[in-house]
Amino acid sequence: GDVSDEQYNGGNATIKISGNSILRTGSIGGGGTGDSNGKIGSAIITVSGGDIQAQFVMAKGSEDAPKFDMTGGKIRNSNTADDEYHHIKSYGGAVYMERGNFSMSGGSIENCRAENGGAVYILGDSETEFSLSGGTIKNCVSENGGGAVYLAGGKVTVSEGAIEGNVARNGNGGGVSILNGNFLMQGGSIIKNSSYAINGSGGKGGGVYVSSTGNVDVDLLSGIIIENTS
Repeated sequence: GDVSDEQYNGGNATIKISGNSILRTGSIGGGGTGDSNGKIGSAIITVSGGDIQAQFVMAKGSEDAPKFDMTGGKIRNSNTADDEYHHIKSYGGAVYMERGNFSMSGGSIENCRAENGGAVYILGDSETEFSLSGGTIKNCVSENGGGAVYLAGGKVTVSEGAIEGNVARNGNGGGVSILNGNFLMQGGSIIKNSSYAINGSGGKGGGVYVSSTGNVDVDLLSGIIIENTS
C-alpha cells in the first residue's frame, strides 16, 4: 500500500553535552535516513560544556523544528572535508540546521571549516533566527560564503559576544553572510574578518554581507564592526 513521506524521514533526537566531556566524531544530531526521498530528522541540542570536535546536523524532517542552544563549552577543529570523520553535510563546519533556531550565549566555536558557513549554516524561513548574545565564533573558514555564519532566510541578531578572525576564501561575508534575511546588531563585535575573491567572484562584505531579491531589514543600533577586510 501507500507509504507516507513521514516514514522516509529520520527521527528526533535530544542531545545534552555538559561538564568536561570530550567528543571527537563526524556528524551527529537528528536521525538519518537511507532513503533518497527522506530527510534528516529534527533535534534539540544543548551544549553547556565540553570540548567537542563534531558537526551537529539538524533538519525539519518532521513537524518539530530543530533547536540548538549553546551556553558554554567549545566546538573546534571540525572540518567537513576531513576524511577521518564522516560529515553528512558539506555546509556548516560546526552546525548545519534547516528551519530551526540557534541561540548562542556562551562558549566558543573555533577553527571550523566548510564550503559555506565555516562555523554555522542555516537554511531558514521567516521564523528562523540565529542569535548571538555571548561567546565567540573565531578563526573559522568557508571555501565560499559566510566565514563564520551563513544564513539563507530568517534573521541574525547580535547583542553580545564576538565574531572574530573568520575568512570567506572565495565568497561574501567574512564574518556573516545573509541571503534573503534580516540583520539586527545591538551590541557585541564583528572584528578582523575577511572575504576574498580568489577566482574572480565574491569578496564583498568583510564583516557582514546582506543580499536579497526582496525587502530586508538591516538595523545597526550599537556594537562594533571594525578592521574587517574585503
